[in-house]
Amino acid sequence: MDKPLDKSAWPDVWDLIVVGGGATGLGCAVDAATRGLRVLLLEAQQFGQGSSGRSSKLIHGGVRYLAQGRLGLVRQALHERSLLCANAPGLVWPLAFVVPVFARGQGLYHWLGLRLYQALAGKHSLGPTRWLTAAQVLQHLPALAGCKGLRGGVLYWDAQFDEQGLLAVLAATARRHGALVLENASVQGIELGQAEGLFKVQVDNAVPSAAQAGFTVQARAVINAAGPWVDAVRSKVQAPAQPLLQLSQGAHVLLPKRFFAGQTALLVPRTPDGRVLFVLPWQGQVLVGTTETPVAGPSFNPQPSQAEIDFLLQTAAPFLSAPPSQADVLQAFAGLRPLLGAAVDAGGAGQGTQGHGSTQVLSREHCVLEELPGFITVAGGKWTTYRKMAEDTVNVVCARLGVVKPCITEQLCLCKPNQIPADASHSETF
Repeated sequence: MDKPLDKSAWPDVWDLIVVGGGATGLGCAVDAATRGLRVLLLEAQQFGQGSSGRSSKLIHGGVRYLAQGRLGLVRQALHERSLLCANAPGLVWPLAFVVPVFARGQGLYHWLGLRLYQALAGKHSLGPTRWLTAAQVLQHLPALAGCKGLRGGVLYWDAQFDEQGLLAVLAATARRHGALVLENASVQGIELGQAEGLFKVQVDNAVPSAAQAGFTVQARAVINAAGPWVDAVRSKVQAPAQPLLQLSQGAHVLLPKRFFAGQTALLVPRTPDGRVLFVLPWQGQVLVGTTETPVAGPSFNPQPSQAEIDFLLQTAAPFLSAPPSQADVLQAFAGLRPLLGAAVDAGGAGQGTQGHGSTQVLSREHCVLEELPGFITVAGGKWTTYRKMAEDTVNVVCARLGVVKPCITEQLCLCKPNQIPADASHSETF
């Protein structure tokens, strides 16, 4: 049973309340706490549930964004990739990918694009991009032995990560620097006191059987980092002019290792319907992803549809040692992507594009909006850029509160796995 909250040491007024305990919210808590702010983070469920805890396990610059001309987004993400490799050793590690080539002209196209990808990483490149002969491709990806017309391939490097471990160390790092981070703490209302200029946040326990009563806390500023739920949180403060997000669901399946031996990943940059397919080694199994399916609204427990599972199995089959069936699926899961779905003028903080049915072309950039003085929303983005999103957001908070302290998270080494208590992600829950 969780111990009751001890509110006796809480300040009467927090400097900052962060709503949302995914990657971005926890990143904001770490950033703000290291600048000396008194920080309270409120997560309605468990850290990362619904989005950050259901990702593709990749820290990457975004190869497909090169073709879209988003070089700035790719360069920024590659820089953040290098910081994560340095600051979270053991939780983020390099991973080699091979892009197989089957048609004339494809080889040069992919090689030039991936050389540009490496060049954008600069001194932070994780390894050289190389052309592989067909025989060399099969050394890395023996499952492709049955593929007809294999001409060769291009090997390049990105990174893989333990998302649950990184969520835990972010929570532990925030606590280490003085923040209070709570799970099962559902925000029911946010009010701005006109006289005192403080935000009053009503919190309830998300566990129906819990005996602990709700409470109200006050803060000088609020960050809305609720991921797929940012529009819902915005509506608790005022009726938003328009939604910021268009949600997408990415489905994945786990298969036994026999379908894809080795430690090199496969990337198919364009499937027949225009999607990206990857096959990754993952904890002794094989991870296949991902779909890009628009969804109407957020869910704390998104589920892949049968159509999504069928698509992944059928599309991956030519690149596996044998065609997988539904009975071979060890696990299927889906995560939500909070994509910017409407043009946003955020003073250069990020801009999205209007979606029209498909979410494949929507921006993975982020925006930071201060729609009321002290109420700041951060939307969009992806796991790889969570730290930069947090920095941009906390910069706005500090400007509002008159705090002149620079961000230090580029050089902040996160807690190592062996430094985290066994209950690190649940040591204080509501």
